[in-house]
Amino acid sequence: MSSQDQDVELFGVLTGTQQVISLQNLAEFVTKEQDLFLLLPYLIRLRRILMFIDRITSEAASLKQPLYNRLVELLSSGNRDVSIEAAWVLTNLASGTSEQTNLVVSAGAIPLFAAMLSSDDRKFVDHATWALGNIAGDCPTLRNLVIDAGASEPLGKLIDLLVQEDEEERRLYPVTFKSPIMLRRAAWSFSNLARGKPSASVAHTRQMFPHCLNLLTRIVDKEVLSDALWALSYIMDDSDVLSLDCSTGSVLSTQLCNRLIFFADHTKHETTLVIPALRALGNITTGDSIQTQVALDCGLVNVLAALLSAEPALKKSI
Repeated sequence: MSSQDQDVELFGVLTGTQQVISLQNLAEFVTKEQDLFLLLPYLIRLRRILMFIDRITSEAASLKQPLYNRLVELLSSGNRDVSIEAAWVLTNLASGTSEQTNLVVSAGAIPLFAAMLSSDDRKFVDHATWALGNIAGDCPTLRNLVIDAGASEPLGKLIDLLVQEDEEERRLYPVTFKSPIMLRRAAWSFSNLARGKPSASVAHTRQMFPHCLNLLTRIVDKEVLSDALWALSYIMDDSDVLSLDCSTGSVLSTQLCNRLIFFADHTKHETTLVIPALRALGNITTGDSIQTQVALDCGLVNVLAALLSAEPALKKSI
């Protein structure tokens, strides 16, 4: 059996007669079948196929808008298992090409996923977080659609809740503790809401600061910290954010600058933290004299002086 045949057998759905159903037939069945009990196993198989999207991109790209519309419809099916599988399939599709991501958006998925962020069911919340992060990360236009759908506030609240749970788990199980994937996914998705040019609105980005600071002061997971630092660096790309918030002291607080200085120290941290922290500090120093003074008072000169002895690769990255 060839590797291609093995892939077909792996991805196919076996019927009672052991007949392999193609991806296209699967999509057609999911689109047309109204009996949710009969639909579920085929939906599961479709999801499993799309988990290998890098290996079958050409086939996945051939899936048409009616399937996307049906999957979005199933998000509100009233059957938990069916809705979760539909959300998972849409998440896999949204992580594909820009064309696939736009098909998910055209089907009307964003408002439903945004509403799902406030669900009491963690599986729904997790898939919504993942899907919206993929959509927002595709381009600024789709990012703004996610923001306009109201995703920022519930995602920020989710981060604060997960931070609290993370601290509690770390306290109770210091030896076996592992930062939950859900927190990593939420931090990554949150950073995508600030990513891209032109920048998101100042009204939106200003609301992100408290949640980023919460991550920087209470979390130890390097992956989460890196996403929080990148989010801050993206936000600070917009000089209007700094100038508006400097007057209130809500952004350029000593606490925030101290955390940036802390993570910018290459003698204590990896480049995945150092580079975004330095980028955020660099954006601060391009502002007015008050903004620059805040960074200087927090020890920016010492950090920059230490970089003189850094590895050439780090200097080049900076």
